[in-house]
Amino acid sequence: MVGGIGKAFQGLWGIISANPLAIILVAIVALVVAFHQLWTTNEEFRNQIKTIWTDTIKPVVSELGAKIKELWVDHLKPFFE
Repeated sequence: MVGGIGKAFQGLWGIISANPLAIILVAIVALVVAFHQLWTTNEEFRNQIKTIWTDTIKPVVSELGAKIKELWVDHLKPFFE
């Protein structure tokens, strides 16, 4: 079994070394897995993420959406009418 795992990691390393984008993909997948694990097992982590979303990200995205709408209505839309 240990030999099989070693061969699997050798194969994975061969893929990663052949394609640098695979390193980025593996890193993203690892972060997603870690995030999911923390989200499902750690209530404090989940509450902190919800607080960050509510207090920081959501207002910024809402403001950005309002500015894009304002830009479209006031400046870009007249060019297409």
